[in-house]
This record gives sequence, C-alpha cells and structure tokens, in this order.
Amino acid sequence: MQQHRQVVMECVFNYFKGGEIVNQEDKVGLILSGGTLKGAAHAGAIEALAELNIPIHCIAGTSAGSIVGTLYAHGYRSSEFKSLLKTFPGVKLLDYGFPISSHLWYHTLKRCHRHRKASTLSVGLLKGRKLKRYVSRLLKGRNAQIPYYIVATDLNSGDPVVFSNAAETRHSDGLMPITNLPTSILASCAMPGIFSPVFTNGQLLVDGAIRHYAPVHVLRQAGCSKLILINLLTLDTDWKPYTVLDIVARSFEVMLRETIEDDIHGRDLTVIEPALSHVKWTSFDELDACYAEGYNAVMRNRTKLIKMLNDPEPVGSGPVISFQSANRN
Repeated sequence: MQQHRQVVMECVFNYFKGGEIVNQEDKVGLILSGGTLKGAAHAGAIEALAELNIPIHCIAGTSAGSIVGTLYAHGYRSSEFKSLLKTFPGVKLLDYGFPISSHLWYHTLKRCHRHRKASTLSVGLLKGRKLKRYVSRLLKGRNAQIPYYIVATDLNSGDPVVFSNAAETRHSDGLMPITNLPTSILASCAMPGIFSPVFTNGQLLVDGAIRHYAPVHVLRQAGCSKLILINLLTLDTDWKPYTVLDIVARSFEVMLRETIEDDIHGRDLTVIEPALSHVKWTSFDELDACYAEGYNAVMRNRTKLIKMLNDPEPVGSGPVISFQSANRN
C-alpha cells in the first residue's frame, strides 16, 4: 500500500510540474474483456487508473466487461463498485432453464426425441432473467457520461454486433443503437450452453467473446488513439473439472485464445493481465481478491502504461477498419 501511495504522489507531482500523463489531443479508450466473476478485477483496474490520473474517454466491454464498462459509463466509481461486491447476490442470480430432478430430465429428453420440431428442452442452463433485472436495477435513474460499447455475437450470421450510445451520432455498419440496455448487456453475457440466447431485432445473440473477447478494434474505430486492455483470460495449467459446467466454461476459454491474439497488437495498446487463472467462474468468495488484483495489476504495469500514453506517435496496428469489414473477418 505504501508503494501505491508513492506512485500516486509521483503522478500528482508530475501533474503540478506540468508533465501530463496523457497528451491533450489523445483520446484514451479502455477495453474490458470477458471473464465471468473475474470481472470484479475490471473495477479494481479502474480505481488504479483513476489514482494514476489517467482519463477514460470511451469504454468497450464484452460479457462481464460489458457490465462493468456500462456501470462506469453511468457514473459508478470505486466506492460504489466496492459496495456492489459486498451486496452481490451470487447464486441468487441463477434462474435455471431446465428441470432439476433426474426424473423430469428423463421425461423431457424423451419428449424432445418424439417431437424434435417443438423441443421443450431449454436452449440454455440459465434463463438470464434475474441477471437482467439486477442490471436494470443498478442502472435505474442514471445517464451515461461517456460513450460506451457492448459487444455481442449474432448466431444467425456469425457476425459481431456492437451496441452503443454513440450509434445515433455516428454512421457505421454494424454499430447498433441501444434500445434496451439490460437486454444488450444480457446478450453480451450469454455464454452459449450456459445462458439462453437473446432474440432481439431479428438477431439471435450470444456472448460477444465468441468473436471479440477483447474488442480493441471497436475503440480504434471509435477514434481512440491510446488504448488500455484489461485481459482476464489466463488458463490455469493445474485446472481440474468438478461439474459439467466447469467443462463447458473451460472449453469456451480455450476457444477464445485465438480471438484474443487477433485483437491485441499495436503500439497504441497496453495489455494488462491480472493473475487470476486460479479463479473459477463460480468463485463467488473471490470477488474482493479479484478487485484487489485488478488494482495491483495496473500498478505493476504503470511504467509501461504511462510510456505508451506519452508516446507522441499515433501508431496503431494498421488502418482503421469499419465494423462492416470487421464482421467479415
């Protein structure tokens, strides 16, 4: 903690000396990856960035990152995030979309075999309605303060879908206005096989991580010249499954590795990876530890981060792409 106070004092000293952390002409974008409950680390990272006097002009998130990013865009800060961790409902948010007993499972599967066109078997283990109501309650009465972007995937077309409050002021293929914010967030979080897909506007939407676990390209397209990615995908080599859900979640994470590699290149980008490979998607008792590690990870990388922010060359990984061209990748 003493080391962190020293870092903050250095930043304050540099500010009053006239040495700014970020060039005035730069637009800083924060990208928050998916990560289920590890998403608490995003809130800790945001607190560290605030202490380092690093502004956030735009924010984009996938899955858990879409929740934290949207809350930040609507005014949530460290004290409120910490309060949410203490009151997080945990398992109470799980609304099962299938019969619990083996007896009901047997009859459900038998009926599905006989009537395949009108299957009664749920398309997801969880409905997601409780999560949607929870998010709606958190955002009630709040207005967005900065542009934010929520990434989902359309199962019909296979394309990424980006919802944003900036869609009405910008004209770009693939960028959708937000007509129902909780629904957009639920779509971004709908991990296939775990949550039921979200049907809206003729699209069948699931977790945005399938196409862009770390949606760096979204903020490049939004005009951000400096980018910070909090990447929560790290695989624990000592991993052991205990339930079928562990198998599903792990398989999903392995698949996501390739989507990240396509998105995390560029001189305009700093990638910060909290050490959370040991945290499972059901580790409700690890939220405080995740928050702390998100904070610590930013502080460990502060030198690299500030160097990138002070780089005068506005160099990215390549030409700015449109959402339409991104959809075809």
